[in-house]
Amino acid sequence: MSLLVVAILLVLPMLAMVFLTHALLRHQHGWILHWLRGTAALLSVMGLSFLVLLGYDLLRFASPQANSPIADLQFIAIDDQTYSVKLSSDQGEIWRATVEGDAWQLQAKLFTWNDAASQVGVEPLYRVDAIVTRYYAFERSDQSQVIPIRDPS
Repeated sequence: MSLLVVAILLVLPMLAMVFLTHALLRHQHGWILHWLRGTAALLSVMGLSFLVLLGYDLLRFASPQANSPIADLQFIAIDDQTYSVKLSSDQGEIWRATVEGDAWQLQAKLFTWNDAASQVGVEPLYRVDAIVTRYYAFERSDQSQVIPIRDPS
């Protein structure tokens, strides 16, 4: 429900701009006004394309549930400083990889809204992005890795 509200709030200003551009320039003559009309149409198409891509990216985010973990990580030792990791998300998605190192960090992106959107009831969104590995030993500190977590789809 909250993504629908966001989509409406993003698309309405672009549609208003397209309508106003068309209304202001439809009865005018001259090449400069036609050029302005074409430029406005091109900018409108580019803006709508940006909003579609932004909306698609927002679909990959999830809303956190109160008092529940966003992911479950299970590590199984394969070798010295080599582990098999299984990440289970709260949506039921499973991701597996092999990681090396002494320490790991789960990176997530958090998308929060301003006060007006939060008062309407739009919840913050998150997306788990990567696992970062590192070594404690200084001579191996340059061998740290960032392993992106891809969507299973």
